[in-house]
Order: sequence, then C-alpha cells, then structure tokens
Amino acid sequence: KYKFNQQIRKDSLLGNREIAESLVNGDFTALHQQKETAQKNEFYARLISNSYKPIVIVNYWRKAFIYPAFNIRITLDRYLHGNATQLDLFNPSDTSFPVLMNGRQILEVKFDHYLPGFIRRSIQSIALERAAISKYTLARRYFKHNKWEDN
Repeated sequence: KYKFNQQIRKDSLLGNREIAESLVNGDFTALHQQKETAQKNEFYARLISNSYKPIVIVNYWRKAFIYPAFNIRITLDRYLHGNATQLDLFNPSDTSFPVLMNGRQILEVKFDHYLPGFIRRSIQSIALERAAISKYTLARRYFKHNKWEDN
C-alpha cells in the first residue's frame, strides 16, 4: 500500500497457504521462489531490508458496494478485531480482541475523479464522523510492547 497526499495505490500478490504460513514464520524463501514480477521483487526486498515480521492480525467483516459508472467503491467494515498473541492465520480458534465499540462501523468511500451528487448527498444525510482511520493502528494500539510505539 502506497500513499501520496490523498492518493492511495495498492499492489497485490497471489499466494497460497504455504507461502502465507512461511511469511508468518519469518521465512521468505517460498516467496522468493515464486514467479518473477516487479511487485514480488519489491515486496521481497522490503521484507528482507526492513526485517519485517508479523505482529498483529487484523480481522473484520466487510460489505462492499460498487458503482462501476464512475469506479466508486463503498465499503462498510464492522466487527473489527485484533490479535497479537495468536499469529497463525489458519487457526480456527478465535482469541482476537474487539477494537471498535459495539455498533461502530468504518465507512470508506473511494473514487477516482468524481463523486456523483446523489452519493454525496446520501452520505451527508447520515450522522458520520470523518476521520483518517487505520485498521492496523486501531488493532495495534491494544498490543504495544514499547513506549515509543505509535498510538
């Protein structure tokens, strides 16, 4: 995920369970052995050079809506949970911790150039609190280990 001013770009890599498990365990060789792509090479280089390691799992339910005419994406995220003690992505036991108050949801409206008036008016007609929200930061704040870590 890359941010530049208000613009955000996300790149994706397709992987399987074996790759996911090896990444969680800090072993990047399975990723390195995948087909050569610019995204894979950049991701691998960042993992190695920055000594990345998993520290929290962020979990939520998402309802997504798309208005293709203007490439508008609206998402509602709820039941946001975090877990820093059980980092096994495939463990069926749920030991996660809720990080949003009951009933709270995150509404995101994403568009490329233009937001039509009927969507803008619909959003303005409901009581919303505008905020820059990071689901990662919300989950991470309950599991800080050092005083210097961000809120």
